[in-house]
Amino acid sequence: MLLKRFLKRRKTDATAHPRTPPASVAREPAETPPPPVEPGDLDRLAATLVNATAANERDAAATRYGELLARLQPATERESRLATITAPEALASLARRCPDPALRLSLIARLDAAEALAECALEDPVAANRRAAIERLERREALERVVREIGKRDKVVHRRAREKLRLIAEREAEPQRIREQCSGLCERAERLGRLGNWTQDRALLDHLDQQWAELEARAEPELRTRYQQARERFIAAFETASSAAAREQAEQQDQTARAATYQTLLARLETLAEAATPDAAELARIEHEWGALAALPDPEQAPLDARRRALASRIADHHSRERAQAQARAQLAEHQTRIGELLDSPKPLACHRAERLLQRARDCCATLDGDPATAACGTLVDRLATRIRTQRRNAEQRRDQLGGRLAELEQRLEAGELRKADALFQSLQAGLELVETSGCANADSVRAAERLRQLAPQLRELQQWRRWSADQHREALCTEIAALEAEAPALEQAAEQLQSLQQRWKELDRSGARADETLRARFQETATRIRERCRPHLEAQVAERAANRAACERLCDQLEAFIEGVDWEQTDWKQVVQTRADTRRAWAAIGPVEARHRHVLERRFHRALKRLERRLEGERKRNFAFKRALIAEVETLVEHEPLEEALERTKALQRDWHTTVAARQKDENRIWREFRAACDAVFARRAALQKAQFAELEDNLARREALCAEAERSAADETTPERLEARLGELDARWRELQSLAVPRQAAGALKARWQAARERLVQARQHARERERGRSIALLERQEALCARIEQAAIAEHGQGLERAAIEAEWSALGALHDQALQAAMDARLRRACEALADAATAQTLAAELDAHGEQRRQLCLQLEILTGIDSPPAYSQQRLAYQVARLAERMGDGESDPLGGTTELLRDWYLSAPAPADAALETRFARVVAALTPEPARDTGTPA
Repeated sequence: MLLKRFLKRRKTDATAHPRTPPASVAREPAETPPPPVEPGDLDRLAATLVNATAANERDAAATRYGELLARLQPATERESRLATITAPEALASLARRCPDPALRLSLIARLDAAEALAECALEDPVAANRRAAIERLERREALERVVREIGKRDKVVHRRAREKLRLIAEREAEPQRIREQCSGLCERAERLGRLGNWTQDRALLDHLDQQWAELEARAEPELRTRYQQARERFIAAFETASSAAAREQAEQQDQTARAATYQTLLARLETLAEAATPDAAELARIEHEWGALAALPDPEQAPLDARRRALASRIADHHSRERAQAQARAQLAEHQTRIGELLDSPKPLACHRAERLLQRARDCCATLDGDPATAACGTLVDRLATRIRTQRRNAEQRRDQLGGRLAELEQRLEAGELRKADALFQSLQAGLELVETSGCANADSVRAAERLRQLAPQLRELQQWRRWSADQHREALCTEIAALEAEAPALEQAAEQLQSLQQRWKELDRSGARADETLRARFQETATRIRERCRPHLEAQVAERAANRAACERLCDQLEAFIEGVDWEQTDWKQVVQTRADTRRAWAAIGPVEARHRHVLERRFHRALKRLERRLEGERKRNFAFKRALIAEVETLVEHEPLEEALERTKALQRDWHTTVAARQKDENRIWREFRAACDAVFARRAALQKAQFAELEDNLARREALCAEAERSAADETTPERLEARLGELDARWRELQSLAVPRQAAGALKARWQAARERLVQARQHARERERGRSIALLERQEALCARIEQAAIAEHGQGLERAAIEAEWSALGALHDQALQAAMDARLRRACEALADAATAQTLAAELDAHGEQRRQLCLQLEILTGIDSPPAYSQQRLAYQVARLAERMGDGESDPLGGTTELLRDWYLSAPAPADAALETRFARVVAALTPEPARDTGTPA
């Protein structure tokens, strides 16, 4: 606080001289107006001030002279008297001791001594005087002392002192800096041209010249000579290098022109090499011009000559290559024709001859690499190679099956199954032929061929028996169809039975047994007569089936048009699925059609359905993969942090889940369960986190409530201010730590109010404890003060013969000790000094000499205590009181003040140590009011030591 700083320079030792009150506060008026200033007094004090040899004597004279001079009127008289004092020591003492700030400022302006200026900068209570002193101070040691001791009392003075120290350091270091900069420029100038970068170094020299021009006037002579020599040396070397570079550049330009001519000739020669028919005359002109040119240096000429020889060789090889390519093209066309014939032939290939043809065609394609004709031939070659591989693979498969199929043939022959045996025999013959032409024959295939020849007679015998059996069946069919004609059933029934009999006749024909022509004619004539009778029914059936065929064709057209018209990149897949189902139902509802049209229409319909199904299957797989990707992404979110982001992303993925083309129901159910499980795992984290957060909030609430309860107990149980202060600091720190932890929102307001109430009780308990402690201390100090004052008055009045020191010390010990050990030591020192004065007359005289000064000091202290305690002062002190109040207000605005009475402790300490003091009833009455304001009622009644 400002008042503490005001009084910080007071010495705590009770034997010290009374301190001078702050210069910013005028001396308080005495009870009676001060006497007028006598010029003689001023003259004597000025002489004492000038002639004093002891510092204490000079300071005392300066203090008194300043007090008198401040009361002197007019101001011009004060200035003239100050002008007569020229001694440095006297000026220094006056500058420090004079109470008038304006006089001190004028004295500071005349000071030259660094120590005196430093004292003024440190000790003067007026900021303007301190700043004037620091402005005149130039010595390093004094400035360093100001920086060390001023601290935060005056930041302007501290900052100005540091600035002056920096300027002094810069002035002292400037010659060395100039020397180093000049030496650096000389070294850089001497390095110019060493690496041959002449253009760059010439520009750098101009830059160095600019820097040197700024430093040349302050450079040493030897450095100026050194720089000039380095500069002249570089200029001479630069001119020499520039001349050599010009000559080299001219030579380089000539070589560049010749090299360009060589390149032009090579470009013309390369054009001839690329031409279909090189021009011989142009080639001769190029050779003549090449020989007329002067040669370049070997490293450049050699690549040019090599390139010319290569181009000439390319031109020479051009014609031979063209002839070879023309021959290869003719052969390639022949091979391409033969390969096409083989591919068009349905017969099995002779693989060895086909492979030789393939090799010759590949050789021709390699010769004509890049020719457009090779592309078509390459396609044919690949097709033929694929067919050869396929034929050999089929041949090997059929060769491996020969043994089993021969055994089956034997079984069919033994069982008399001619139809199956005949088909197996034909298949085995074709397989053996395929194995032979494919080059896959081995010992097994040879044995199988021999075995097949042995089974041929047995097969022919079965065929003869089959022919006889077939004739018997045809005779029976002729009998059945004649009976049908004779019965004459209904037309629909007759048509169906006729169709059945004709189908059975065709099956006999397909069995391989040729029919007897008499039986065939007999059957056909009867069938014709029945058909004529059933014509009306057959014609109606034909019309119905034609309509069904037209309906099938329309349905196929609609399906194909739908497939072609759909934009498969952006389509409604549900509509596509519905269209497929509707089309199938419509197809199933159409009646039968003619057999010759049925298979064609079915193939067309199912082909279109397969096209549609391929699209649906692709979308089904894509949608399934999309769902798998969603599941995988949700599974990655199970451990994702932060959880809020994972939850929002999971909800977005749930919205993205959709089915375009459904898979099997069990597959759809299974993948949906997987997706639902992954989402549940993410949301389970939120549930667990919420549970943990709730538990954490409850725990934080319990900890805060426990802290509030602890604060309430401490406010009720603790009584000493130290314990209360420590508990308040500890609880505040713990509350700040717990305040960062969240609690349930509904309990936060009540909890905060409870804590504030408990803390306020602690603060009030601390304040009451401090007041009680202050009261006990003041009560003890009053008793100690009374004892000390009694002994001091007895020593001064020389009435201490009846006082024994042992009794005094016993009484002193019975009073008890103060809590403040430093103050107790000071009071002990005061008692010892008083006791010494009882036995020592010189000490008693010293005490008597201090009475007035201590009285003056106590009046100042009482005024300050009245301000702090809010007690009215006598009207004569109104100006001084106002000055103190302004200073105290500025201090409170700058540093803050937690205890309005906190500054009274030091003032009371100074009061009790400013002894002995003369008896002053009015002052004692005023101080008693201060003590009453500072001391609680219970504390003033107790005798307990503090």
